[in-house]
Amino acid sequence: MRKYLSSDEIKYHLNELLKVFAAFCEEHDLRYSLFGGTLLGAVRHQGFIPWDDDIDVLMPRPDYEKFLVLADQLLKGFSVITHENSALDVYFAKLQNLDIRSQEPVYVDVVDEYLWLDIFPLDGVPAKVTDYLKVAKRIRSLQRKRKWLAKNVVMSTKSVPKRLIKAAYFFFNDSDEKRAKFETEINKLLRAIPYDDAERVAVPSSVETLGWSILREELDFDCYMLFEGEMYRVISDWRNYLEVTYGDYMTPPSEKNRVNHGVSAWIDGQ
Repeated sequence: MRKYLSSDEIKYHLNELLKVFAAFCEEHDLRYSLFGGTLLGAVRHQGFIPWDDDIDVLMPRPDYEKFLVLADQLLKGFSVITHENSALDVYFAKLQNLDIRSQEPVYVDVVDEYLWLDIFPLDGVPAKVTDYLKVAKRIRSLQRKRKWLAKNVVMSTKSVPKRLIKAAYFFFNDSDEKRAKFETEINKLLRAIPYDDAERVAVPSSVETLGWSILREELDFDCYMLFEGEMYRVISDWRNYLEVTYGDYMTPPSEKNRVNHGVSAWIDGQ
């Protein structure tokens, strides 16, 4: 028997997952920051954006890679999935609570998800902003093409013309070789400039934040911000990041633009 969780219950368990993640990072001296809508929520609401249903964090690539190794060895009752060990078609990690099943509509019948938080790697990027934007656009194009090779993405597209275009692309390009080619090129671009050697860093794996980058030496992780009653690390450049990504970030969007992932979550055997 399933017990479906309410929106408030989902947020409660997501917040508990964030506590586990942050404590683990502090224990192992790993840098992290609230990110995306979670960072925006901390600034504007001191917690979740009311209509949000996920949590985002970021980590410098060296800390991210170390976390993937340590988490696999040390975290009990949790798992970490990426495109390398699951059917995900994204280039960041998901830390999952294995006690709570959860599902995004786009991954139905593709990945059996558990309640998660997203972990984005912060990568070295070209020092010249115009060069970085060219690389970022290339990564975005490759990610889009890689997504189009997932049948669930084709079928979940609401626009009939777009569905036909994606279906045609899927039909003529559906192959493991093509997927591997895209993944190889994306990973190569993301890791082209080692983080510790980079003049600038950014999150090119996130299509929503491609406009933001910062000089690595100007970025630190020693700022803290309140989120749902707890203090968490945030990047020192949080104001600029939010302005570039969201514009007038202190003004909530209109109701029609208040979207989320459509997540459902439940506990089996209750």
